[in-house]
Amino acid sequence: MFMKYLTSFYTYLKWVLNFLIYCPFYMLHDSQIPLIGEDQSICHYAPTQGSDEDVDCAICLSKIVHGEEIRVLRCEHLFHRKCLDTWVGLKFATCPL
Repeated sequence: MFMKYLTSFYTYLKWVLNFLIYCPFYMLHDSQIPLIGEDQSICHYAPTQGSDEDVDCAICLSKIVHGEEIRVLRCEHLFHRKCLDTWVGLKFATCPL
């Protein structure tokens, strides 16, 4: 009978300790400042004149062509708008590169 209570007590104590240890980290993760804010607008890609370099999206690995909707991050990396929105929607709050 004593072992049953001891096992039950251990199980509840383990749950409480896990909750106290991991709960603050989950709350911090959800409260991070998002990488894409309302101040970052969508623009259309236009290659620079005299440049022969192709610009690739690091998320989908395809080329960004003239006129596509892109987002430019603070680090000045270019990505397709939909690709970056999906990346951030998966709770990655850093640049994919």
